[in-house]
Amino acid sequence: MIYLMLPKPMRIYVFGHELTHALWTWLFGGRVKKFKATATGGHVVVTRTNFLIALAPIFSRCTPY
Repeated sequence: MIYLMLPKPMRIYVFGHELTHALWTWLFGGRVKKFKATATGGHVVVTRTNFLIALAPIFSRCTPY
């Protein structure tokens, strides 16, 4: 019951989500130009993208779902 009353770790979740995009970008030879992760959302600006990079959080479970 107490678990439901605790604040959700959104900043950690968003950081992990965006980090998977960055890691897969590096895996495919791209560069990360900008990385931002906050409790309300985040984004990564990269030099290369494809569907695997876009769906990286689904393929690599660094973030809990």
